[in-house]
Amino acid sequence: SPLADGLVCGRADGALQFCRFSQSAATQSRFAASGVDLESRCRVVPGHSGPVYSVALSRNLQHVLSGSQDGSVRLWSWHQAAVLATYHNHGYPVWHVCLASHQSHFLSCCHDGGLRLFD
Repeated sequence: SPLADGLVCGRADGALQFCRFSQSAATQSRFAASGVDLESRCRVVPGHSGPVYSVALSRNLQHVLSGSQDGSVRLWSWHQAAVLATYHNHGYPVWHVCLASHQSHFLSCCHDGGLRLFD
């Protein structure tokens, strides 16, 4: 999921990877060709105990949601790269998460076809 000043992605080891870029690096089309050192700009933060299948960003770019094989949904702070809350309402892997446009609710769906609405 791209952000104005970086990106965040879920990993197979259950972590999220937060990467931050300067404005000039973010606008270049090829990081490797431009000599941008991605490793120094990225932070891997453990969270889930299984692979992360879905990541969603809040409209104001302050929060990140993640859904995982471990059956949990986690709410993260983009700026702190830290877990703010964990929701264990699924007994099955969470395939997808999304935030409502007003940002006070989010929805998740899991392997058994169940949908959960959180507020």
